[in-house]
Amino acid sequence: TPDLHGLNEQRHAIRLTHDAIAAARRHIYIETQYLASFGVGEALSERLREPYGPDVAILVTGSSRGMLEQFVMANNRDRLIRGLKKADRFGRLRVMYAVVPDGDGECEVLIHSKVVVVDDVFVRVGSSNLNNRSEGLDTECDVAVEARTPAERHAIAALRNRLLAEHLDACESDVAAAIGRG
Repeated sequence: TPDLHGLNEQRHAIRLTHDAIAAARRHIYIETQYLASFGVGEALSERLREPYGPDVAILVTGSSRGMLEQFVMANNRDRLIRGLKKADRFGRLRVMYAVVPDGDGECEVLIHSKVVVVDDVFVRVGSSNLNNRSEGLDTECDVAVEARTPAERHAIAALRNRLLAEHLDACESDVAAAIGRG
């Protein structure tokens, strides 16, 4: 929440995201409408520069609607993605946008979700985008779960696999098998 009416600013969601990225061992999966947080970009870049860091898969909206969104969000998104690609010396980054068949071509799917899944131990779902406005101006509400049992880890992995399967038009078990192979 922002610093308003004498209340101190709260930045729990973004701190939690940074902590989760830093703790990742194998996989970071992100779905976000706006990928424009340079703090998150730098945290991901640090992990991508590590020789044995986690794989990073990001599903983001491919194009922006409206001039203001294009100017503010898309330019920062594109700059952030270029920085991630530059940091990805070991080929562990995948940035994607979703499409569906549309006659003879494809139609882009507007991604509105805000999801972060780290390994099979952490998931955050909520209203906060990965942009500066959500990090410090807007009032946001996120739910985060940290797995402590094998059943909880399985549930988080299954959620990630279902999301990937949906976007890849694949079977959840095929996604799980591919992730299992590394």
